[in-house]
Amino acid sequence: MELPGSAYLFTLASISITYAGFAALTIILRQIVDGRINDFDVFFISSVVARGLLIASCSLLPMLLALLQISNSSIWRWCSFITAVVQAVFLLVWYVQRRAVASAPLPNWSLASYVGQWCAAIFLVAISLNGIFLEATVGNFAAGLTAFLLLGFVQYFIGLRLSLKVRSKNKGPINARTRRRSSM
Repeated sequence: MELPGSAYLFTLASISITYAGFAALTIILRQIVDGRINDFDVFFISSVVARGLLIASCSLLPMLLALLQISNSSIWRWCSFITAVVQAVFLLVWYVQRRAVASAPLPNWSLASYVGQWCAAIFLVAISLNGIFLEATVGNFAAGLTAFLLLGFVQYFIGLRLSLKVRSKNKGPINARTRRRSSM
């Protein structure tokens, strides 16, 4: 039995993995050009790769549940709930780690993207409540997952731009802790 929307979800998984790989390459190229990598770079690339794997895993989850012969409505409810929980944990960890490595506040667009990602997680929770707010369907699940991916793209480009801007301005690391380390 083929699950409706599986082609879209496979495509979404492929895009997220490709995106994570590309992001990793940009950091490697920056290291080759600049010769060093700091705490923000490590945080930045690990969060992009983690997001890519999260989205790919959540995209494949419905097919796993279908193989376990779970009903279609239960598949979308459970996938929505699990994905919302995983996204919420990711967003909490992301925020704590970012605060630990970067002294600069979140830029406005990055903050808007972060809030939007929380909205995508809340949207998925609403789907998991099946019928109270929204129907548990493949379209709603895919929309929540796609929103998380697209807002992640926005956050990636903002973070990359911030990192490059700070490096070109200071010719050095992004925060005080790595600045002290590099001056030793």
